Amino acid sequence: MDHDVITLVEVNRRASLPGVNRRIESRAPPLHPGARRTRDPETSGRKSAMPVLIRRILFLLALTLLMVGCRGTPPDTLGPQNGDLLACPETPNCVHTGHGHPEGTSPLMVAAEWADASRDEIMEKVAEAVDQLPRTAIHRHDDRYIHAESASLIFRFVDDLEVLLSDDGSELIVRSAARMGQSDMGVNARRVEALHQALYERGVLTR
Repeated sequence: MDHDVITLVEVNRRASLPGVNRRIESRAPPLHPGARRTRDPETSGRKSAMPVLIRRILFLLALTLLMVGCRGTPPDTLGPQNGDLLACPETPNCVHTGHGHPEGTSPLMVAAEWADASRDEIMEKVAEAVDQLPRTAIHRHDDRYIHAESASLIFRFVDDLEVLLSDDGSELIVRSAARMGQSDMGVNARRVEALHQALYERGVLTR
């Protein structure tokens, strides 16, 4: 028998033996010493992105809860009380022009030119000025009283701004107070002064 034919027959016989094919297929070239198996970039990217995504979600959730908490709850003591507004607490985060609080705060007197004006006319001018204050929104407005909420720029801490026209129409009683905390860093005093200046420029208040 020809040598090539004998060789071919021998190869076929060996290949048909049980387990030979499995051993041949299972053999894989060994990794080079020190070589590392490569990762699927897509799978690796998803795994590394997950912790970042979770941290961002937790951060946004915490920030939302903080902002909601900073708003606080509107006090039950808001509104006119026997022709006046609630006195300020001892904490240095409140201004009351009717009580001269803190010390040195002046009353806001209506200009003589508005002595014969109706309450509605005066309070409309007050509402215009309040609307122009930064991050301030009016929540109640009638012919003698205005309540507005002012929020801080970053953490959205809320202050309550109240304006009451006196019984005789000669004075605007303004109270601006923080809902939370002990100090306001002078924010309420600056707000009251800004309102005073705006109404002075409109001719409603004296200097």
